[in-house]
Amino acid sequence: AFNVRDIELSTPQSSSRFVFRVPDNWLASGANTLRLDLDYALVVSADTATPVSVPPVVLRVRLDNVPIATINLTASALGRRLIEVPLPAEIMGDPNLRDHNIQLTLDGRDQCLQGIESRLRIAAATSEIAFQYRLLPPPLDLSLYPRPFYNNTPAVLGETVAFVLPSQPE
Repeated sequence: AFNVRDIELSTPQSSSRFVFRVPDNWLASGANTLRLDLDYALVVSADTATPVSVPPVVLRVRLDNVPIATINLTASALGRRLIEVPLPAEIMGDPNLRDHNIQLTLDGRDQCLQGIESRLRIAAATSEIAFQYRLLPPPLDLSLYPRPFYNNTPAVLGETVAFVLPSQPE
């Protein structure tokens, strides 16, 4: 729904960001989470002996430039897994803040000296934002046009508009 493609991050350090908009008539209520389907892999260069210990890498998650999670990925965490990151209610529940961005940063600078590269792939099709909300009543001020008729609802949900006019409109 947010037109995000698969995200690929690699060490020593890389970052990706995507944006989304909360529809104008939604107010966050309850637990909101970012669910990421991760696939973590290590690549050892051909001219490097297999290391005895592999330093962990860190995945940092920020919402609107506010750190919300730090996830340590170790060599024992290779492969796919699903992680959930709570999205803070104080940010998501602000009715004046509709546009949000999520930044994912992978940091594995300690692996450089050992000839190791970590790769992290985040599958867009199986990752999601779980958003609990309640509908707000539409504003009656038509000077806000195109709102309340257009609320930037995610495309998969669609929008319905109904006009109710008196029998003798003025």
